[in-house]
Amino acid sequence: MTMLESKAPVYTIWVPQRAPIFRPRPNQMFAVSARSGEILPYPEYEKYPGIMAYSAITPDNYVQISPSGVYHGTSSRYQPAKGDFELNVSTQVTNVFCISCNSTQLFINMTMTVKGHAGENDFTLDEEMKIKTSRGWPMEDESDKWNTYNREFTLVSTQAQTFSRTAYFPANLPIQTWRAGAGTAKLFWRPGPNTRDVDLCWDIMSDFNVNRLTCTTWTLQEDWKYGLRFSGGGMYMEDDRSALYNGETGKHLYRVDPTSIDLLHG
Repeated sequence: MTMLESKAPVYTIWVPQRAPIFRPRPNQMFAVSARSGEILPYPEYEKYPGIMAYSAITPDNYVQISPSGVYHGTSSRYQPAKGDFELNVSTQVTNVFCISCNSTQLFINMTMTVKGHAGENDFTLDEEMKIKTSRGWPMEDESDKWNTYNREFTLVSTQAQTFSRTAYFPANLPIQTWRAGAGTAKLFWRPGPNTRDVDLCWDIMSDFNVNRLTCTTWTLQEDWKYGLRFSGGGMYMEDDRSALYNGETGKHLYRVDPTSIDLLHG
């Protein structure tokens, strides 16, 4: 649950997230050559649009503790979620500072939403998952609002599932699966790029122009105990281009490394 509920990544770079007088700049995902590979060199990377990715729950479970700390990165503290929540995982084009202006690649925005409940010793994920897609790049104009990439659909699990806080989940096996027709969404974890890293992944395959793997990368610090936030919080994405049915093949890979300047980890 801690991996699900923590903001990932903390998408503020140069101003702390809680500063009310500033508008935070999104943490852009960069096109990369491999899971742990280098960012694609200029000018190759320019053809890929900038992607903003996030994973977060509502209501927010970061408590503001010191408005004066916004300049020192100590303005908010993580606490475990309690009660009902809504989890949103999103990958969308951003054009802040025209970072996507030279892109030539089609990209479909996608937001996944699932409701749940966090108890003292367990948590539940709902049986329904909502997915919404839209054309992210090239950007839509008014005449595009009914284009084929604008869709909303629901995937369904066999039932809402409740998991103990101490449950064991084998790597690379589904924790929960949602389905609709030929579409599936799977939640699972796998070892991350480094020794103590873990990828928490959503693998969404649909017949609606999007097949996408989105993973949040966490580092399990040696002194971690329940109630503390894991360190890290970067994201990794694989966008399967064959799902677009436009003749493309292969996958586009994106990554953003963690930036957590405005969080106390515990």
